[in-house]
Amino acid sequence: MPNPKTWLLTLSQEIPMTRGGGHETIRWTGRPAWSEYVFLWFVTVVFGVRIGLSVWSGQWGTAMILGSGLVMSGALAVFFRQTTRYTVTQDAVYKTKGLFGESEDRLPIADIESVSVRQSPLDRFFGIGTIMLQLKEGKHERLSGLRDPDVVRRKIEALLTPARWA
Repeated sequence: MPNPKTWLLTLSQEIPMTRGGGHETIRWTGRPAWSEYVFLWFVTVVFGVRIGLSVWSGQWGTAMILGSGLVMSGALAVFFRQTTRYTVTQDAVYKTKGLFGESEDRLPIADIESVSVRQSPLDRFFGIGTIMLQLKEGKHERLSGLRDPDVVRRKIEALLTPARWA
């Protein structure tokens, strides 16, 4: 049985990664939280209630049509979550979207001026938030639907300090 302290250190170690021929170390990686798609889940529940009412009243054809809507709205939420990934390395922040990662934005750490967190009241309720990255060219980039956004913000800010002195 491994020593608990050693095991915790192993969990926090950085993972080597190769990207674009270079060697980078992953500081954090994740996907949007399931609660980011609360609207699609709400639509799915509405379809479910409507299906129950249709079955109760004997309208089986309507229930089948509504069932396809329920499957589609649930599948969209799963699809959007599974096809979005955010990765923070010591050199850049990556936003990867698409079924096979067709769209990948690389935001170099040296180009990031500031990092902030935005949370609506609904976001706070679900424990998620959006990381706003202010880039040097005056552009903004968003990392939406992150669980524990303050942790991710602190990880990115820790990388900004050395980049400013380079």
